Amino acid sequence: MPDDSAAQAAQIFQRAFGARPAAVAHAPGRVNLIGDHTDYNGGHVLPLALEHGTAAAFGARDDFEVHCFSADLGETAVIRPGDLDPGASRWCGWRAYLRGVLVEWRARIGGNGLALRGANLAVKTALPMGAGLSSSAAFEVAVLRALCAVNRIRWRASAMAEAARAAENRHAGVQCGIMDPLCAAAARAGHALSIDCRSLRRRHIELPPGWRVVVMDTATRRDLQTSHYNRRRTECEQAAAALGAASLREVSETQLERARAKMDAVLYRRAKHVITENKRARAAPAALAAADAGAVGELFAQSQLSMTRDFEVGGDALSAIIAAAQTHPACHAARQTGAGFAGCAVALVDAGADDFTAVTARRYRRHTHLTPAFYTTRGGGAAAIFHPASNADNAD
Repeated sequence: MPDDSAAQAAQIFQRAFGARPAAVAHAPGRVNLIGDHTDYNGGHVLPLALEHGTAAAFGARDDFEVHCFSADLGETAVIRPGDLDPGASRWCGWRAYLRGVLVEWRARIGGNGLALRGANLAVKTALPMGAGLSSSAAFEVAVLRALCAVNRIRWRASAMAEAARAAENRHAGVQCGIMDPLCAAAARAGHALSIDCRSLRRRHIELPPGWRVVVMDTATRRDLQTSHYNRRRTECEQAAAALGAASLREVSETQLERARAKMDAVLYRRAKHVITENKRARAAPAALAAADAGAVGELFAQSQLSMTRDFEVGGDALSAIIAAAQTHPACHAARQTGAGFAGCAVALVDAGADDFTAVTARRYRRHTHLTPAFYTTRGGGAAAIFHPASNADNAD
């Protein structure tokens, strides 16, 4: 079992609904090693699933309703068939994600809402919200995994990832790409997942055995619904239009430089980041598989500079924790990860460096007076069904 959230969710379910759950669906969070803000531009990414994630204990209902208790928020949402109709009133907060998941799941499996069994859900997460570790996608994919299990529907990773992305885009107001839900739905333990976000082709890249990944939480937060995330996506679309392309994935560096004099300066910088980040995300899998610390370190450094200078999604806390990590001799590479603005950075470190987190935390606190958190990982697996009482899992 990846973390203790599945066992906790099962206990919470029994208290909330007065019965043991049928099982527990667990979906991992993720850290993106490289390839940020490229997924919604049809580009390349290299995320890694975490052992930490979100668990949804579940049981079937006979009235076609979904009752979901969020243990972390202490709130319950009840979704009735009529709430899924296009004319239903708009929901807010985490309930918008839940309703969106149900609407998009129903559309993809061809159900009309009446032929599908309802469900009781109790959700517990081991992920910090707003830290850039994809807590929203983990929630969505865990709920989708549970719904498929209740209705005995075969799990299809790509289709369910598309449903989760649509829930974010159409119902929660976050214009994200496919990376987060696809990583949660299709990852492999011990491997990063190289994804072509246009074709959805993916490859599992084994992590070097002597390395570990350390996620460094700066203890700062942002909200994608209210941050500049959606603005960046709009700027990318405007840049692609100015270059006569459907997306920035289709534009080369040479084409960009030829058009520079005619482009708005901000749109040029946004396009430059995406185009060069795609190159880095394509190069990183081979460098990682070869355990080439010099090449990976250079790719991370270039990405960090591009994120802060050209895409302008940096932050003082992120810069401080990256600098603190890089002073440790065991650190091969470090950069901010995810949407930016706040949240987490990621470092690749020698597995034997037992003092890395303590040294990095001390240096970071000295400069920011903030207390960071660390998640050390070798990479988690994809969404799966667990039976906490027997401690056995079933990925079918």
